[in-house]
Amino acid sequence: GVTFRFLAPTNVTAVWPSRGPWTGGSLVTVTGNEFMWSEQLACVFAVNGTAAAAATAMVVPVSRFVSAQRVECVSPMLAAELQTFDAATSFVGKARVHVSNNGGVDYGSNRTAAAQAAYANDDGNSNALFWYTATAQVVGVSPARGSEFGGTLVNVSVANFSYDAAWSRCRFGGADEGLVVPVARFDAAARVVQ
Repeated sequence: GVTFRFLAPTNVTAVWPSRGPWTGGSLVTVTGNEFMWSEQLACVFAVNGTAAAAATAMVVPVSRFVSAQRVECVSPMLAAELQTFDAATSFVGKARVHVSNNGGVDYGSNRTAAAQAAYANDDGNSNALFWYTATAQVVGVSPARGSEFGGTLVNVSVANFSYDAAWSRCRFGGADEGLVVPVARFDAAARVVQ
């Protein structure tokens, strides 16, 4: 005979980091409960529709199963038609993050297909939201030189920058060998990072 297994609904309580670039690629730790390891374990990034596109559920495989309460996934790219730029925050979209034990067919709770589509895009638990940011751009740097021993306060004029004291950083040098330091201060009105 055929065996059908009933699973408890998953529940996501938090995602970290809670934001990343629209291009995707952020390693996101998802916490909650009722996650069950299998080849079908997946994260679902559910995005509200826009004038250009219907609501979308982007399903990505779990990168790492840590426990029934924690998994890691890589955020998918947010398609251009799903983006809506907010100049005040530099966010271009948000997704409610879910975990699915069956490859994205069901997630969150036992609901009808129509109710699940509405649930996928409900803001509900704000701790389960992943915010997509625009690509930050450096517009200018002042001063252009400083001491080789460090300590020079550098003003970096930016566009499309979403500041968060917990994770905003400046990189000096190349991507592989550069020095990364925390942002000391951000002047939102002037769009200047120090």
